[in-house]
Amino acid sequence: MLKQYDFSFPLPDPALVRSEFAVKLHGALMHSISGEDAGRLHERKMHPFSLYCIPGEGGQTVLARISTLGREGEPLLRAAQEMRTFFIPGVGKLPVTPGSTMETELTDIAAQLRGERFRLMFLTPSCFKSGGRETGLPDITMHFHSVLRRMEAFEGEHIETDDFRRAFCRCRFGDWTLEQVRYNISGLMLSGMTGYADVTLPGGAESELLRRVFAYAAFSGTGARTGMGMGGFFPALR
Repeated sequence: MLKQYDFSFPLPDPALVRSEFAVKLHGALMHSISGEDAGRLHERKMHPFSLYCIPGEGGQTVLARISTLGREGEPLLRAAQEMRTFFIPGVGKLPVTPGSTMETELTDIAAQLRGERFRLMFLTPSCFKSGGRETGLPDITMHFHSVLRRMEAFEGEHIETDDFRRAFCRCRFGDWTLEQVRYNISGLMLSGMTGYADVTLPGGAESELLRRVFAYAAFSGTGARTGMGMGGFFPALR
């Protein structure tokens, strides 16, 4: 079962926050769950959750989304649902506006993506490892390598990276804007990629494969550090 919870809080003065908002949110949520649950999450090589924060409309709020990929991640989602204030050191308590929760299965959300044209939206910086170092290079297929690994770990679906790359390379590309930006994780500055790319799927079984991966990536996030707010992704129909 895949779950997502959306909520929001007022936008504080960014100068008072020493790392990204999602990093602070991750810490607050981890401290609000039991030590046993937190220990299980830390022990996992691949986290069964993702979260990210983006500016709200009008620039007065921060919109937050937390997604879980299985039962192990649900304590964090429940903690977010119960959160009514969000404390940021140096800023204070911010009131939280509760939002909506969605529950679904991968097969159901993939079936809803019936179009052929998509805008692949990389909402927060996405990064992957190259030569042992994290990078935000705009090799789009590399940002989905972690998505395929999480699909296998949490959904039991094995998709070869080469099969995904071949299918993706057969897409037709339209407008795109991708840029490298810096992301601050408590003083660790990482390079990540944000922006969008418009693609038209190639058709047939390859399109089904791509839709399924894109649908899952909206929950798992793309690339690394998705538990810290990186890799927020959404496939918008065009």
